Amino acid sequence: MKAVDLAYMAGIVDGEGCIAIDRFTNKNLPSYCYRLKLRVTNTNHWLIEQLRFSFGGNIKTIKPKGKEKESWEWYLAGERASFCLKLLLQYLCIKRPQAELGIKFQSHKKGKGHYLTDKQRLVEETEWLLAKSMNRRGSEICVP
Repeated sequence: MKAVDLAYMAGIVDGEGCIAIDRFTNKNLPSYCYRLKLRVTNTNHWLIEQLRFSFGGNIKTIKPKGKEKESWEWYLAGERASFCLKLLLQYLCIKRPQAELGIKFQSHKKGKGHYLTDKQRLVEETEWLLAKSMNRRGSEICVP
């Protein structure tokens, strides 16, 4: 992929995307599980298809409520999300801190499977809380 294409996609992620660490439960495990997730939602179906064509992932349709337009969400999780963020990182502005945290978070997950030590669980919980605070409405992180 050309640098100009990566810069364009990074702009889409900066403006319309969400880089988060999701917390969920697994009935087979006694504690929470965490997963890096990258999402972009938009009413332009072509744009969302372009993201999937460029980076893989999945698309889901979001049905309109009231007078809203139909929209689509493209998403990647785990190692695929981290790989995509590594490609886009140098071009990200607004979401660079979240991308850096997501890449760091995912690097801890390699080869560990579902069995984590108490310290590893604490690190994941801390990174989830940090990502959650970074994505809260009204919180802005300025990048020079």
